[in-house]
Amino acid sequence: MRDQGLAISVEDPVSGIVVGNLESSSVIAGVDQLADGHVRVTFDSTGANDPALMARISSSYNHRMGR
Repeated sequence: MRDQGLAISVEDPVSGIVVGNLESSSVIAGVDQLADGHVRVTFDSTGANDPALMARISSSYNHRMGR
């Protein structure tokens, strides 16, 4: 999320939550360990004025993961 200019306001590794803010937009990333050992990462936004923001965050995440 920092790659896209969001300021991180919450980083809680125990609960797997990261919250980033950009102007009036908030984005929450959740990281969950699945029973089969895989990891699921989800992104959710509120107040997003930029419709492409979530796509850019997802793209940045995929790039960092080598996808």
